[in-house]
Amino acid sequence: MMRENPKHELRNRQKVESFKRHYSGFPKGVIRTGMPKKEPDIVVNTQVGDVGIEITEFYREKGQTTTALQAQESLKEGIVERSQKIYEKDGNSPIIVSIFWSAHIKLNKKDVCSISDKLKSLIADNIPEIEGYVKLDDAFSLPDGIAAINIYRIKELNESDWLNWYYDFIPDYTPERIQQIINEKNTKVSNYRDGFRSLWLLIVAVGTRPSSLSKLSRDVLEATYNSYFNKVFFFEMFTGEVEELNIQLHQIKPKSQR
Repeated sequence: MMRENPKHELRNRQKVESFKRHYSGFPKGVIRTGMPKKEPDIVVNTQVGDVGIEITEFYREKGQTTTALQAQESLKEGIVERSQKIYEKDGNSPIIVSIFWSAHIKLNKKDVCSISDKLKSLIADNIPEIEGYVKLDDAFSLPDGIAAINIYRIKELNESDWLNWYYDFIPDYTPERIQQIINEKNTKVSNYRDGFRSLWLLIVAVGTRPSSLSKLSRDVLEATYNSYFNKVFFFEMFTGEVEELNIQLHQIKPKSQR
């Protein structure tokens, strides 16, 4: 299968691997990328049928990204790219790395070498066992500007993939906003192939909020949402919090009956 957007696929794989670590009801099976336009973003092949997982990410609204912020993100991407190259040159095991940057720490070009060297050493010293996972979030040991690092080591991985995630305060959710997000993905279900045992929608918030506001409001949790997906989850990737939302399931006829 030709990969349409390898970077996008990798981000989805990192999201679902993180979700898997924090949700005990994740199906046991082989995780793969879904076929474009015919399947959800992720498919889990289990012994009792396939589970499809569509993923959507909540991020800054367009227009909120300033030139200064873009410059900071470019600088941080350069740091991670340099760290990964050094890591691979040293012959270390292939791993998936999620690096969460704080938007509140400003870096300079002179910081690139020192931070990337420290980042590489820290990750190389904390490589997990095969199918293992390590989270680094001790502020005193992390390089400047980094809030946390997640490291995954997957058996079938042939090369390392390191990605940046930028966490910042995100606005409160409302039931109306959640329903809007679900509606945008409901339109895709009719295009999926037949044969899925269950279809899930995973709403991922990469950002974080002050601790007093870190959970969804009671209004959001108590609302019932119209969905073509069998399950809808809200997952805050930085904190690992998972909430399964209440849904009213609406059935779509299988393609073979349309």
